Amino acid sequence: MIYESLVKNTAAYKIAARDKAAGRLSHAYLVVCQDGLYLRRYLDLFAALLLCPANGCGTCRICSLVGREKYADMTVFPAEEGDKIKTEDIDFLVEDSYIKPFEGDKKLYVLAGAENMTPAAQNKLLKTLEEPPAYVVFILATTEPQKLPATILSRCQRFDFGRIPAHQIIERLH
Repeated sequence: MIYESLVKNTAAYKIAARDKAAGRLSHAYLVVCQDGLYLRRYLDLFAALLLCPANGCGTCRICSLVGREKYADMTVFPAEEGDKIKTEDIDFLVEDSYIKPFEGDKKLYVLAGAENMTPAAQNKLLKTLEEPPAYVVFILATTEPQKLPATILSRCQRFDFGRIPAHQIIERLH
């Protein structure tokens, strides 16, 4: 709970929440986190914000399913942490993106460890990033944004989640 409140206090999270409230979500986000250990947790909180009607409340059914990566309108690549994102994964993503959302109004594709995409997968993704269906949102997450091509980076709104300062953690604990 403390960790979640610290993340929700970051500028990146607040900007995304404000954009959602205004009805102007981007079609693609680049989430950069220096700490690979917490990257997946950042993604869960960010995905819940985008998909939950109550802005990532953390208590509803959608937030629960998103946190377990079981929500019908969210697909996470790669399936196993540390694996490469292959051309076959992007082929599935492209084909699946033309199917309307099942439960909500958005369909979310999370590419965790986006720097591990093969060059062929990057090229296929680029075409979909240029003109995605209106209900599709992408989150590309990385600890090494310099490994992604400039053409992909230019099509994403970038959010940098830095390490949470020790003084903020201590303050929340008190």
